[in-house]
Amino acid sequence: SFVERFPAPQPLLKRFYFFALEIVSGLLDLFHEEPRYGFMPGVPKKIIVFTKAKADSYLAKGYDPDTIHVVGSPDFQLIRELKQRVDTDSAFKKRLLEKYDLNDNKIKIVVILYRFYLSPPREHKMTVEEHVEHYYHLFKIIRDIFPVNTADVVLRMHPSENNMEGIYKPYETLGVQLSYGPEAKTDELICLSDIYVGEPSTSVNNMVLASGIPAIFVNLSQFEALDKTGEHFNIHHIIKTQGALEEALMNFKKGKMPRYYDNSHLVLNSVDKIVKHIK
Repeated sequence: SFVERFPAPQPLLKRFYFFALEIVSGLLDLFHEEPRYGFMPGVPKKIIVFTKAKADSYLAKGYDPDTIHVVGSPDFQLIRELKQRVDTDSAFKKRLLEKYDLNDNKIKIVVILYRFYLSPPREHKMTVEEHVEHYYHLFKIIRDIFPVNTADVVLRMHPSENNMEGIYKPYETLGVQLSYGPEAKTDELICLSDIYVGEPSTSVNNMVLASGIPAIFVNLSQFEALDKTGEHFNIHHIIKTQGALEEALMNFKKGKMPRYYDNSHLVLNSVDKIVKHIK
């Protein structure tokens, strides 16, 4: 075969080959105003990036700053528009409520968990049983303040847990609905909910900030590194104790819960900006 007759070059030979190729192509390009044979990075007329950090990385590579345009994440605009549609289109909202078996006359609470049985360092890692028990305690606190007849509580499971819904069956005794699988959309659940309860490190917090819904960020474990990640989402208060969680939930119930995050920095017209630059 071709591979047998012409085996892959050794690393040293490969380096020499590309070195020689660069010299030859450079000599050939001496006769042209613009490179035709050499290895050249693309020089686009426009570079559209979501963050300033990404823009800085292009500037460090020598790209023309006039071609770089920071537009913000399109997810923020998409989530905000979905939330507005839920709030203004009653037929659309009704279809979503039916999809998730939620009651429009009840408070809707969506919860996102941190997978303590999988991700943290060894000293903070839990067994599956310990993880389930840890969050059973959290759901019990929620249910003590928001009984089944007043609130729908939904656990939106991580996509990697689609085959592990059985571990959360104990929560169903508290009237917690398990949401998983490809048909369950986190953005829809966030925009349907009246309040969100989640940990500080999940990227779902971006959806929460864009939707503008009330939110409680909670970490009842000893894994304090989780708290630091909240800074990336402009979260300025994290619940650390049972008493603080009970107080926050009661304040929400009374309509007096303060906002625990700042979303004033969000760019909410990113998609419009992208379309404008493409045109």
